[in-house]
Amino acid sequence: MWLSSLPSGLYNFVQSLIAGSTKLQFEELVLGGYQQKGPTLDIGCGPKPIFANLPLGALGVDLNFDYLLKYHVEGSSKFMGILASACSLPFHSEAFQEVFSVGLFHHLSDEEVSGALREAVRCLKPGGSMILFDGVWPSRPCRNPLAWLVRALDRGTHMRTEAQLRDLVAVACGDTPKFRRISYSRVGLEGLVIRLSKPERVRRPLIDE
Repeated sequence: MWLSSLPSGLYNFVQSLIAGSTKLQFEELVLGGYQQKGPTLDIGCGPKPIFANLPLGALGVDLNFDYLLKYHVEGSSKFMGILASACSLPFHSEAFQEVFSVGLFHHLSDEEVSGALREAVRCLKPGGSMILFDGVWPSRPCRNPLAWLVRALDRGTHMRTEAQLRDLVAVACGDTPKFRRISYSRVGLEGLVIRLSKPERVRRPLIDE
């Protein structure tokens, strides 16, 4: 596709003209009153923090070293990056109170998405929360052909329907995730917000023998 072959800076500029929405609007749609409570992991962080106002910052993971350098500069000293794959995170289990991933999954195969989800859950503390977002195909492409075109021209080669993304998440994470479809941007792009809370450990009472 002609758009995906453009240099990254020009590609991002064209995308913003076609499909941009204000950062505040997007944050409100995805976060919905979220308050940061502890160490946070940003999987597939890209060149800048999506949620740059997090008071505790975040640790970003990406396979693009240049993105990681920009991620630190754009997000201040509270945002640091590590070169690693989402499917093999270099962290101890239960290391983070919160996990984010925004706009990553349509760049990954089904197998890679499943692996990334399992790794994200592994790294999440009991009682911790995960917020995921990815774009999906328009529910009615005939009524919104421009949104369909933007999705078709995206660099990610694994754009999915809502049902396909739901199924992938449900298989990897069980029945606990909550799903919410949203519409955003000037052309009415659609995406799926996925929230998951990792259950607390059940504490067994001590029994005197």
